[in-house]
Amino acid sequence: MMTPHFNVQAFTMNDYNSLPVTVNYCFKDLETGEAKEPKEYRDFFQLGQKFPLVQQLKFDNKEGSLTLRVDYSESASLMTGLPNTIAQYEIARGKRAHAENPLATTKLCIRVKNNVN
Repeated sequence: MMTPHFNVQAFTMNDYNSLPVTVNYCFKDLETGEAKEPKEYRDFFQLGQKFPLVQQLKFDNKEGSLTLRVDYSESASLMTGLPNTIAQYEIARGKRAHAENPLATTKLCIRVKNNVN
């Protein structure tokens, strides 16, 4: 496309997600440390979505202390022997900036990026 001796029509290439991805998370009770009921976002990154793509999980009035797991969806056709779990993270409890104010609220935002890696 950049040489003056050869003409090529302009084109674009788009990468897309070839395997659907699910995100699971489970908060822990702040006092007892016991796991609460796990939640799941099926097809958090859907089959055929363009990437790189960043999506967010937002939680109001949560301070952390959770387990986050990123898996291939059940509908993904994986090669034999490839594990379903992509990554698992333990997110510790954060510190509140205005802990002395009883009316202060918190927001927890987790960004998950889907790229070629």
